[in-house]
Amino acid sequence: MTFFSIVIAVYNDSSNLRKSLDSILAQSCRDWELLIIDGGSKDGTLEILKEFEEFVSYSCSEPDKGIYDAWNKAIRHAKGSWLYFLGAGDTFTGVEVLAMVRHRLDNPKVHARIAYGEVNSVHPDGTLLETNGRPWATTEKRFRQVNNLAHQGVFHHRNLFEQFGEFDASFRIAGDYEFLLRELKSAPAYFMEGFVVADWGIGGVSTNPQHTRQTLLEFARARRMNGIRGPAFYWAWCYFKASAQAWLRACIGLKLERRATLLYRALTGRAALPPRA
Repeated sequence: MTFFSIVIAVYNDSSNLRKSLDSILAQSCRDWELLIIDGGSKDGTLEILKEFEEFVSYSCSEPDKGIYDAWNKAIRHAKGSWLYFLGAGDTFTGVEVLAMVRHRLDNPKVHARIAYGEVNSVHPDGTLLETNGRPWATTEKRFRQVNNLAHQGVFHHRNLFEQFGEFDASFRIAGDYEFLLRELKSAPAYFMEGFVVADWGIGGVSTNPQHTRQTLLEFARARRMNGIRGPAFYWAWCYFKASAQAWLRACIGLKLERRATLLYRALTGRAALPPRA
């Protein structure tokens, strides 16, 4: 059986797709299959799929209902022991990443069905903003309240999908969080320490406070669906911050709201955001 099934969902993002494909092909570990689900792009994505077709085990190009619908299409054809979902434009941090992950997951002492590592958040201009990912012992409580594991760092054992089925495509943003909750509400995840798995390119809608509020609301729905009750003070604090940021943007404009955000990041010890293009 193939060890890794790497899934990429893409829509009208041909230049970024090429970056991701080059990153995969550069890996020293070759025990993977690649599945690409295109949402019916019109920008040249199909030409790239044809260029790389000898490396692609399965692909399709047709309209879908969002990223989780696209991922579900790939799951039905995946044959790997571990499934990994890479975004178009996201890249592995080095050519040995998959080899290092395989070495960790081949350890008979590892029984977790969710394994994850660190992920770099990278601005479109290439600036490293921060590196996310901490051991499960320090992540577990906050994860079950609100914090997702970045999917660019997460590897899913195939029997999760055999047991739980597919992603819930009714979610726009937090379908991967809801799926992880099905397992991690009562089981541990395995943190692969010592290396960063991937660079995740941020920008656009991901920095919009309205998007953040929608994400938090979907997180709350995912918790309810999985029977997680009780206080979620951290969730409330995150929602308050996103609401305050949206209010500032409406009252004082984008430029001043950004200055306030930069000040908050400085006071909390986080990296400054690069200037807007």
